[in-house]
Amino acid sequence: MKEYLESLMNTERDVFIEEHGGLRNGFYERKAKTKFGEIDDLTVPRDREGRFRSAALDPYGRSIGLDELIISPYSKGVSTRKASEILEEIFQNRYSRSSISRIKDAM
Repeated sequence: MKEYLESLMNTERDVFIEEHGGLRNGFYERKAKTKFGEIDDLTVPRDREGRFRSAALDPYGRSIGLDELIISPYSKGVSTRKASEILEEIFQNRYSRSSISRIKDAM
């Protein structure tokens, strides 16, 4: 779960920088609770200007559900195409734009 979440956030940051400009600026560590247990050393990516916020992990929240992980990029305004790319990167499974829309509708 930790690797999937970190991969999602890295991809989100790359998409954010591609769309809004800016530079990467390393990572910081934090804790998060999931349905599968607590993640103590989660590395969260950041950008130099401090504008990037992961849709998968609320900056002040400390827990995340798997259903939120799947739907959060789309629900935060990321296009269905970009959401599909993010989820494909993480889960190593192709998701069509219509699949993303159906997941969103089900949520």
